[in-house]
Amino acid sequence: MVMNLTLDEFCQQRARRNKRKKQYQEVVENESDDDTDSTSYSIDIVKRNILKKKTSTTTTTNEQVLVDNVVDPDFLGQDNFEEYYSSTEKDNFNEHDNFLSSKDGKSPLYKDAHISVTEAVKFIMNFCNSSNFDKAKVFALMRLIKSLLPIPNQLPITFNQVLKLYGKNPSSMTKFYCNQCLTLTTCKRGEQYCTNSTCIFSNLKLSQRQLTEIITTNIREKLEYVIKKNISFFTGNIDLFPDFDVTSGSRYTFITKGIVHPITLNVFVDGAPLVRSTKSAIWPCFSSIMELPPPIREHYSNILILGLWVSCKKPDVDVFFLDIIKQITDLAENGTSIFVDGNEYQIHVKTLFFVSDLPAKSLFTKTINFNGYFACTNCITEGTLLNKQIIYPYKYNNYQSRNHEDFVTIAAGVEKSNTNAKYHSSVIGIKGLSCLLKLFRYPDDIIHDYMHLICLNHVSTLLKRFTCILTKNDIDGIDSMLSNLHLPHDAHVKYIYSIKSVNDWKAKDSRLFILNVGLPILIQHLPELYSSHFSIYCMAIKILHCPRSFEEIELADTMIHYYCKNASTIYDQKIELYSLHAHLHLPNQVLNHGAMAFTSSFCFESAIRHVKKKAHGTKHLGSQISFWYDIESIVITKKSEPPSRFLINEIKLNSSILNPYKKKLNENLNILQHDALKIQFYLRFKDKFVTYHSVLYDKRFSCNSYLVSYNDQHHQIQYGNIILFYSLENQYYSLIQQFRRTNIRISDELNIPEKFKNILDSFYPICSLNDEFIIIQAGNIRSKCISVPFKQYECISERRINYEHD
Repeated sequence: MVMNLTLDEFCQQRARRNKRKKQYQEVVENESDDDTDSTSYSIDIVKRNILKKKTSTTTTTNEQVLVDNVVDPDFLGQDNFEEYYSSTEKDNFNEHDNFLSSKDGKSPLYKDAHISVTEAVKFIMNFCNSSNFDKAKVFALMRLIKSLLPIPNQLPITFNQVLKLYGKNPSSMTKFYCNQCLTLTTCKRGEQYCTNSTCIFSNLKLSQRQLTEIITTNIREKLEYVIKKNISFFTGNIDLFPDFDVTSGSRYTFITKGIVHPITLNVFVDGAPLVRSTKSAIWPCFSSIMELPPPIREHYSNILILGLWVSCKKPDVDVFFLDIIKQITDLAENGTSIFVDGNEYQIHVKTLFFVSDLPAKSLFTKTINFNGYFACTNCITEGTLLNKQIIYPYKYNNYQSRNHEDFVTIAAGVEKSNTNAKYHSSVIGIKGLSCLLKLFRYPDDIIHDYMHLICLNHVSTLLKRFTCILTKNDIDGIDSMLSNLHLPHDAHVKYIYSIKSVNDWKAKDSRLFILNVGLPILIQHLPELYSSHFSIYCMAIKILHCPRSFEEIELADTMIHYYCKNASTIYDQKIELYSLHAHLHLPNQVLNHGAMAFTSSFCFESAIRHVKKKAHGTKHLGSQISFWYDIESIVITKKSEPPSRFLINEIKLNSSILNPYKKKLNENLNILQHDALKIQFYLRFKDKFVTYHSVLYDKRFSCNSYLVSYNDQHHQIQYGNIILFYSLENQYYSLIQQFRRTNIRISDELNIPEKFKNILDSFYPICSLNDEFIIIQAGNIRSKCISVPFKQYECISERRINYEHD
């Protein structure tokens, strides 16, 4: 509420502001001839002058005891604000009006200003966000800017004023718990106290190490924001969803049956260290909307933060998810209406699957960890002790599947028996009843994350074993081939570490290795026994990563069993850890929930790094993150539009860069009877989410986004280099220099079952670039490819999905 001013007070305030402006102008004039940055220095002078004139005020606060301890994030850290601008509630002299509402946000920032209030706030917030300012610095900066603007002006200087400007409310709730007993604390004079009379910290002030901060967001509000911003993707655009996306899985079909406007969520949780001094960690609970196409749903601005757990203590799933489950259950049972552009959409929210790494999965489902006897979440196979390590020998597998009803019954019994027990027991790997089972069906909806299971785990295990077999020259040769690869520009992979330092590899490095480049490189250095066995694994993972038919999934299932069955013979029994056993359940997971490429946690792990940057200091870290989450939902309002096909980077026919190919171009144009004078030539082609380059474009760079696979007139897969693109009568074409398959087959280098040889040769054809050219329609391009030198030829591997998050 804006406070009323007397005329004398108003005149005094105006005089003070005019004096500060005059001081600022004098400083600028005095410093204009200096070599230093006058702007930044002048601002420092103004800050000092303002701070000198800041009047000291004495405030008396009554002691408040917040029994429920729900903290408004607007008040967190306010005491740390530098008072660049002394008046806060008397900013805009108007006896009758409150602060600007969302309806008034388009009014000028001040009289005769060329920018509106909302535009000014967006510019400032975007700058502060990109500069990674904390909340205190943001509003200190806004107070400083306000003091330099003409009087009166409408610039808001508090979080509540910013929210009111856009017609918003704080979208999250903060609660503090005692780490010892997980009891909700009480706030006295800004400090947290435990209220549990039986706790050792009862009625004691709790330090940051003794507190757990839980943030729960308003899920409906965040859903509304994402839906409104991406409404064009929810209406049609089926062609943007690839084959075997999540929406093609049997579980999605079953869960959304009969619902007109389903909004289906996956849920991800993982932990990351946050503050070294207090050993605090953050455990965000993320979610994405399955009804959005994969690249859109994985963008950070479209990922939902359902909650945050910030503590030195690992999360208690029942405490952490208490409010989250209440909200999701209500949205599932009762639905909600969302209005977009005057249209009402009645939506019902469903949850599809829970994904995390193995330790987090056991923590949140209350099951035995991956190194226990009954660690498998899918079957009741019991592990075997071998040299103080639990292994899962293939020959002892028990494929009796777990089911939801039995799991809940056993979990409830274990939970009851463990209540107040000194030592907690488990039954066939079940340690208690998790509240997550209110949202997900066990084990169908508790899935494996291939980023952790394969890229960061098993690939690393294999490479460590290979480096013990390979000679130094072989290792140097492999490292050299990896570092000299020419990859598509959107691969974002650079092998700067040796395979001996595989622990330093990122998950995306291992992903590219197992899917595309690892096999043709290792075949040239590894003994036949190991490379043959490794080839089976590469084929199976490549299929499950992005299958193209149900027959392929069945074939991958056969390959996985073959690989796991022979693993202990090729290596030793120590390789038969639970992480290897879990591979056996991946084919069924793909049938239930779609390709592994669309159910991984790559985007969520990236989001963790993003939110960690928003936390500063050691206090109220979760509230700081939720503050920026609110701000981003305000300043990022541009609606996303479905991508289309178009050509870019036009060149002329007489351009000199065309000279090496002009003869071949004219020959092929004549064959098709395309008039070169009516053609527009281009260097790049944007096909929805994928951008293809031409050889002429990539000459300046070290990338290779011009090697592609395409369908010929007989619907056979061929390979070639894109030379250029052109447009004729609204049709897009491409001139391709062709690769031809050689008589050498990669399967000839290996000793694998006959039934796998054809699929291996189709995944990794050995080709040579010839002098034959062809013009194809750009729509016949299938995918980008990656080539690896193989003897005097090239081994080409197709990227089945070109826009997976990295």
